Amino acid sequence: IMPDGRVLQALVSGNLRGTKIWDPATNIFSTGPTCVGIHNESTWIKLADESILMVDRGAQTSERWIAATNTWVADANVPVALYDPFGLETGGAALLPDGRSFWVGSLGTTALYTPSGTAAPGSWAAGPSLPDNQGQPDAPVAMMVNGKVLLVTSPVPVSGNVFPSPTSFYEFNPATLAYTRLNAPTGGLTAND
Repeated sequence: IMPDGRVLQALVSGNLRGTKIWDPATNIFSTGPTCVGIHNESTWIKLADESILMVDRGAQTSERWIAATNTWVADANVPVALYDPFGLETGGAALLPDGRSFWVGSLGTTALYTPSGTAAPGSWAAGPSLPDNQGQPDAPVAMMVNGKVLLVTSPVPVSGNVFPSPTSFYEFNPATLAYTRLNAPTGGLTAND
């Protein structure tokens, strides 16, 4: 959601860089700014400064949408690959209570982004890899009220099996950079999904 209440959204069409802006007051779509890289399959995080951060598909480059100029600008490079080479999938991201964001990759890598607070690029650092040879191809995360991040994971994808099972569940503590394994909602450690 943009500062004025309109909605910026990615289009999965054309060159995969186009966006649209939807105005809920008029129910009209208009052409939005073009991304620097490809946004398809990307996760977007809205930062405290109203900018929106994403990692370009299949790359280790990031970019931000800057509200004041309604443009996408190149940001800092990500130190680890978050997309897998098989399906170009990535995992989720969560805005942490301290203003950083936590990004999870399909191959089990993670990264932490610290915003600059201005239109200048922020900084990325590699985060702790997921435990137990887990990855997050096209999977969600959820920021919990206790300041920890709930993760849904699977075995790391391989050629011919981009979405392996079973599904596992972890909690990530950004204060300690540690993971805690959780039981599956159906009982036991995994769900066969």
